[in-house]
Amino acid sequence: MAGMYSIIYVCPETILRLIKPTQSPAESRGIALFAVDEVHCASKWGHYFRPDYRMDTMKFLKFDIPIMALAATATTRSLHMSEATRIVLTSFFRPNLQFLFSHLLQSLGNLSSLRCKIV
Repeated sequence: MAGMYSIIYVCPETILRLIKPTQSPAESRGIALFAVDEVHCASKWGHYFRPDYRMDTMKFLKFDIPIMALAATATTRSLHMSEATRIVLTSFFRPNLQFLFSHLLQSLGNLSSLRCKIV
């Protein structure tokens, strides 16, 4: 599979099955970053729910590969991260998304005209 994919979405359990802890960093070439999305779930649901979601589990791989944890609603404190953790905050504003409100003068039975306005 080397070089076939730019991005692969997998759950932590799959990563731990695909990449063995005995592999050397040289064998992991091509992996630029581990990104774990919705990482706040591990804190919210506790460390015993799917233990492979714990960030310290990923660290045992001992690769020189950065790990990025993504969460839209978590804080450093809620994730029990150290003060040395680098946090990047961005705005929720997305210029390509719009919320439009329209008063309907007729029944919702025929939504085709409304659907045309949305798309």
